[in-house]
Amino acid sequence: VGRPEQQRQTYEQMLKTLGVHDGVLGRLASWYFSHKKPDLARKTYARFKNQIEGLKLIASSWRQEKKWTKAIEVYHQLESKDEKNSASHTATIAYVWREAGKPDNAIKVYQGLLSTDAKNAKSYHWQIAETLYYAHRWKEAIQAYRGTDSFPTNYQRMATCHRRLKQYNEAILLYQQIIGGHEQSAPWALLQIGFTQEEAGKKEPAIKTFKSVCARYPKSSYASNAHVHLNNKYKIRVTLGGSKDE
Repeated sequence: VGRPEQQRQTYEQMLKTLGVHDGVLGRLASWYFSHKKPDLARKTYARFKNQIEGLKLIASSWRQEKKWTKAIEVYHQLESKDEKNSASHTATIAYVWREAGKPDNAIKVYQGLLSTDAKNAKSYHWQIAETLYYAHRWKEAIQAYRGTDSFPTNYQRMATCHRRLKQYNEAILLYQQIIGGHEQSAPWALLQIGFTQEEAGKKEPAIKTFKSVCARYPKSSYASNAHVHLNNKYKIRVTLGGSKDE
């Protein structure tokens, strides 16, 4: 009914009646956020009975405001207060550094986790590679992905890196290995070969590859993409079985 202040007062009255109640505090904090009072919202989260959850919400609010160092300070508190999940909070710190556009800081944190949380080393190796990839550090990313075993995604990422570096033959080789080693990804990989050949200025091989996608995987969405691309870019009409339309 357009009486927001009475809404806030009602939440406060509920807290007086019920005592500390995280559900009500959460609603009150949301009220403060919706009325552009984030500092009061964070003070409300700090009143949570479940202190860990309250700190997580405070950290998340700083991230929403893109105040990365403030968020990281809170995650450091979580590392000490929630020791059984300390590694998870540390990994989140690394991800916040990525959000902040500071990949080297993130990588340093992940590298530390390789020894302090060795049982999850594979995950941290992957995150290091991902950090480099999203930082557009293509050569370093390729090297990092080579140390991972998340096939075929690591090969997909490496192929993209090679394409960004205009190393088209290397990318095609990786796509061919995906075709040979992961049947589900084969239609996608063949389509990517066509696009890679196109980027390399090899028009005729690209057309041949797009036609091959239509012929070999006629029921896939990738065949539909190839079909549309052939028609739009090259004015070539083929059926999804690969033959020319009349």
